[in-house]
Amino acid sequence: MPKNFKTTRSALLAAVLLAVAQPAQAGFFNNTAFLSANKADENGDYIKAAKLYAKVVEGSSPELAAAAAFKLYKYYLNGVGVSKDPESALRYLLIAAQSVDPTWAKIANWEMGYQLMTGFEGTRQVKRVEAVPYFLRAKELGDQGSGKALETLQLYPEVIWASRSDLFSPPSVPIAPFSLSAARQFLSSGDIAKAKAALNWHARRGNEGAQVELALLLLTNGSPDDLQEAGGWFLLAARSGNADAQRFYGLILMEIAKASPPEALEWLQRSADQGSPD
Repeated sequence: MPKNFKTTRSALLAAVLLAVAQPAQAGFFNNTAFLSANKADENGDYIKAAKLYAKVVEGSSPELAAAAAFKLYKYYLNGVGVSKDPESALRYLLIAAQSVDPTWAKIANWEMGYQLMTGFEGTRQVKRVEAVPYFLRAKELGDQGSGKALETLQLYPEVIWASRSDLFSPPSVPIAPFSLSAARQFLSSGDIAKAKAALNWHARRGNEGAQVELALLLLTNGSPDDLQEAGGWFLLAARSGNADAQRFYGLILMEIAKASPPEALEWLQRSADQGSPD
């Protein structure tokens, strides 16, 4: 066998062995880093722990990376070992939520849903619509509490509006079946079906008055599902500045959805500022 062939074969073998060994060494390093991070965390050396957890997140097994990311989420959320930073906390929590490891994904998706629903413990804006898919994912992975959270979210008009676009999209028929004045005449005569059809067309076209009247009609003559739709119409009209809708939307948040007083009072205040005596 030619000498240069032996040399080449040896070099190739060494290269293959090095390529195989590097991932193993990297995995070993990250396992060690994770154990060291946990030890530092237990000893209260949070600055050291945060640095080690960050290294583990950069390249490790799905389980270790997700566990380290969840730790860093807690660190940044509470300002432990790092400066308090809700944006970084959200980023690390998202890493854990997107993990292929089902255990950590379940935990992190529930946590993400909860924090979006409540506003990251008062440090960020409440985003209930964005919370829904995370709770759905956590429920899919077996989390028992996510079903209850989803039931609660469905009480909020903003979630109903976002999840039921079929109810609030523009009408498919370009011409109104009846005018708004005719709709009010139908209401006076007790023809609820025609009144509802007329108001629905104008509400879908963005008429605030029709949205409020349709919502009131659904509240007084509708089924439980109609009550949820009513909340969506109040929300749309309230966002457009309708004082009556703002008042009703504030009451819905306060009485039905059991929202925190500041959020409900904000909408009632908007209505009061426009002169609504109620």
